[in-house]
Amino acid sequence: MTTPQEKREKLRRDEQQKNTLGNAKDAFDRSQTGSAPEFTNGFSWLGLLITIVSLIGFYLLYVTFFG
Repeated sequence: MTTPQEKREKLRRDEQQKNTLGNAKDAFDRSQTGSAPEFTNGFSWLGLLITIVSLIGFYLLYVTFFG
């Protein structure tokens, strides 16, 4: 049985082989802006929660001191 990540990776590889020029443009665009699924794939739910809470905390500190 394959995991959703393995399925996604297989689909991505198949698309790369079928459409190499389109993939080059997509890769360039993704490198400029980042990709949320790729960012969150490495995190567990706890890591993602800590990241979100940290961002909110930094925003509140910024608004408090510089707002």
